[in-house]
Amino acid sequence: MNLWKNIFEEESNPVNIGIMIVLVIFGITILFWLFWSLMVYKGGLFEKVVPFILGIFGGRKFADYGYKGWHEQGLFEGWFVNLTALVLTILFFWLMGKILLKGRSKT
Repeated sequence: MNLWKNIFEEESNPVNIGIMIVLVIFGITILFWLFWSLMVYKGGLFEKVVPFILGIFGGRKFADYGYKGWHEQGLFEGWFVNLTALVLTILFFWLMGKILLKGRSKT
């Protein structure tokens, strides 16, 4: 935590500021990839949720949405990347919450 406190002091070390800039750019890049693959890649996850629920509980078939097996998935193409991004996004925000709450409890 001393690194975070030292960055905003008057006599900051330029190396600390450089590290902070690199970490912020890296974090923004990770978040951009996660959100893009969650909401945009192959139509995004939210486009697939309602047809999936209708295919399971609504009496419709997955073939109605173009699904013909693993070789041709129709509307559900890209679902693995979308679900992976959802899991990683939840994990990312959970870890950030733990880190921030841990830092808050020490003060």
